[in-house]
Amino acid sequence: MPNCFAMKINGVLKIVLYLFLNAFLLSSCSNQDDTVLSTEDLYANTLVNADPKKLEGLWSIYEGSLYGQNVTIPENNPTCGRDFFSYSANGDYLEYLITDNYECIPEINLLEWTLKRGILTYSDKAGNSQELVVVELTDTKFVFKADVDYDEDGTSDIFTFTARPYVPPKDIDVYSVTFNRDVVIPHYDKIRLSWRPYQGFNVFERYEIYRTKDGCNKTNAELITTIAEQNTNFYIDENPTSDAQLCYFFRLYTDKGVLSDSDLISVDPGNLDVPLVNLDQPTVVGESINLNWSKYEGYYFSHYEITVKNYENGSGSGYQEALVKKVTDINTLNYLDETPPYLINPVYTVHVVDIFGNRSNGAIQGTNSWTVDFKRPEVLELDFVRQVVQDPEDASVYLYGRSSNGGMENFYKYNYATRSVSAISDQSPNTSSEGAMKLIISNFGKELILPVGNELHVYNAIDLTYKYRIDVPTGGISDVEYLGNGIWAMVDGDNLYTFNRTGNNLTEISREEHFPDHQIYNIYHLIPLPNNKVVVGHSFEPSNLTFIIDSAGNITNRTEITSVIRSVKESDTRYVPSNNTIIGLREYNVYSATDFSLIQTFGAGFYPTGISNNGTLILGTPNDPLWTLDDDSRHEKKISWYNLANASLTESTSKGYSHLIFQNYLGQYISISSGFKRATLSDYTPRADIFVEIIIP
Repeated sequence: MPNCFAMKINGVLKIVLYLFLNAFLLSSCSNQDDTVLSTEDLYANTLVNADPKKLEGLWSIYEGSLYGQNVTIPENNPTCGRDFFSYSANGDYLEYLITDNYECIPEINLLEWTLKRGILTYSDKAGNSQELVVVELTDTKFVFKADVDYDEDGTSDIFTFTARPYVPPKDIDVYSVTFNRDVVIPHYDKIRLSWRPYQGFNVFERYEIYRTKDGCNKTNAELITTIAEQNTNFYIDENPTSDAQLCYFFRLYTDKGVLSDSDLISVDPGNLDVPLVNLDQPTVVGESINLNWSKYEGYYFSHYEITVKNYENGSGSGYQEALVKKVTDINTLNYLDETPPYLINPVYTVHVVDIFGNRSNGAIQGTNSWTVDFKRPEVLELDFVRQVVQDPEDASVYLYGRSSNGGMENFYKYNYATRSVSAISDQSPNTSSEGAMKLIISNFGKELILPVGNELHVYNAIDLTYKYRIDVPTGGISDVEYLGNGIWAMVDGDNLYTFNRTGNNLTEISREEHFPDHQIYNIYHLIPLPNNKVVVGHSFEPSNLTFIIDSAGNITNRTEITSVIRSVKESDTRYVPSNNTIIGLREYNVYSATDFSLIQTFGAGFYPTGISNNGTLILGTPNDPLWTLDDDSRHEKKISWYNLANASLTESTSKGYSHLIFQNYLGQYISISSGFKRATLSDYTPRADIFVEIIIP
């Protein structure tokens, strides 16, 4: 197009002049005359009685003239048809300019129109207006003039255009393929469906969004919304069903019927983000913890989950989170935890869970998660405990473990009646190769004795002060027992020994070789029995041995017997004086201590850790130390009681996860427990949570 046709195209004449000037011959520029037309020429022949009703409908310009030269206006292309415009009875004027000849999506301009005495006036929302002059208007023909300075030479040019009624080609469905779920920020938290809004030739009626009920098919689809606003291009499903898979499709209706019927799109609601809520810093009220949080403002609320953790950051089997409370009312924003966990400095978090099971992501300290400076009086400040020995004379247990304040492992004496640590050793054993810790009452008083190699480390059991080291002229000591009458018996990898003791000195009385094979591991065990008899065994040996140790300490009568010592751990095989039996806790067996025959097998179903004082009850836990520690593991806060007399197994609720249960000198049942799951008391967890509880059956 030559420069003489450069022009500004404004308002209603945009479509008219665009069509005309694209069809005007190039020769018109050189052949154009210089005739100046006046305003009277524009309004000449005005059809003052033009009927506005005849304008209503669709029109397209087929001819145009300028300076007496006529031009035929062609269609854009056979698929898209022509540019056209429409007049509505409500005063809306719409013009459809085909600028995209591939999808046939028109550019649509909206103005308002009035027709008075042949003058057609267009106005926009900004108050701008322009006039056309109607010179002919019938049911089949509409001729009008327009005054435009198209070449911007300061002189008006009068165009005459002839329009005829127009039927657009059928709309092309370019909308259904655009229907999809928005999975970009900030829409990860909701089911937001979007599409290209209708821009076609026909009269828009509505959009419909459907959701399937049973599987991803349209057969049983439910209409979930109808949208009558043409420019709307998205919909948020705020009340979906809680199915694991949701499917949607979209329909677009014009006055010609259904234009678009999209394919089904599948939405996996299991990957929705759930926004966090803010948790205020919790406050401690006596022995309770008060929590307040902000209301959830996101989508698909199911409930709040208040949890407590034993860590702030990190991961691993010892890192755990436990549910405290599920709050299903979205407007409930407070909870008082009257039973805080048995855990030092618990970490409280408020999560949100949606109807699909999605949980608010992560725990952000100071936002939805806080560490609370709190400790129950019962909880010991110990990271872990390697060994435990009960005191048969008072409400005390001796614990060998490591302080949660750091440092080396040490001995602690804990009084569970007063819930206080009554003594801490003044000297750490500082070893990781100790034998079984023993509490021995002899003519030297009550002592805590720890075998380490070929030494005995001796502590005063009253205040845990270190007394001295006793050198033992043997190999590595596996087990030690005091037999009375000043006789001490010990066993190593080769022999059974007896000694007299004077302070920290031992004098050997007698020795006897036990098994000919020197077994690996320091796990030879010694069980004193009545009538000066002792049993020596090793879990790798197919049989055990008995010996007689007389009042002078002489060892005689080496006799091979059926194996009753089959466990690695010394405390797992015990003699019960009240009924003269030997019980193998790991094997679930009861043996006669007279002829060592198997009397009874008490079955599995629980993990035995102790025996009642009269030997009739096996005390244990339903939790096996070999179980994997995770949120879904079967660990329970319970105590198991197996009655040997009637072969019945019952359970009682405990405050923590029990690890070691025994009956004390008062007949009370005592459990060494942990507030969170542990495989054993010696396993590491990020927060100290070991405590002693008295079990009421």
